[in-house]
Amino acid sequence: RMTTTMTTTTMTNADPPPCVPQGTSVRCFAFAPPPVFAGDALGASVTQAYCCGDDVVPHLSVNAVRDVLEALSRVDAFEMPVRTTLAVAVGAKPPPQGLVDVVTDRSNAPRRTRSSVAVAPKLRIPASRVVLLHRADNRSAAARMRRRRLSARHDASYAETSGVTACSPEALADVLTYFSPDMVSDHFFSSYERALAQAAGSSSAENV
Repeated sequence: RMTTTMTTTTMTNADPPPCVPQGTSVRCFAFAPPPVFAGDALGASVTQAYCCGDDVVPHLSVNAVRDVLEALSRVDAFEMPVRTTLAVAVGAKPPPQGLVDVVTDRSNAPRRTRSSVAVAPKLRIPASRVVLLHRADNRSAAARMRRRRLSARHDASYAETSGVTACSPEALADVLTYFSPDMVSDHFFSSYERALAQAAGSSSAENV
């Protein structure tokens, strides 16, 4: 991840290492990279990043965690009958639209102020494009919600086909980090292998 970025930056620098022939074309692929840059990163233009399912690492930054905590505070302040709360908690009922609006920040719910805390920079993945690999079982509600929010942004680089969604690093950085039971296991190499095999098996994946 960081090694990928540093290697690409070195290889695409105006003065590449002596072992690299002048004019060598470099293309880099980063798997499960964390968002580590706030500005323009050298080498990002030749790097394509891949994120699998609900892998939490590509969404981890101080600003992202603060956004999640702020959303949780709005959820905590949202009033629901006890029975409805229990039913939503165990998955017996879908959350009411009001609660969804609170989480996605489309409501007038009171917001926690950050005035006493220094605002952290919004970090992004140092790449020209991020490819989101869908889970083979497509069971993730969080991933589907993430894709809906990305598609609603009208991002110029957004594209979706069977098993794959592509977007810009800036668009992904603007999407709230979702909690999921698979947010850790989707970071494993085996999860990426299965997702890549599924994408490779899709006849239209090469168009993304």
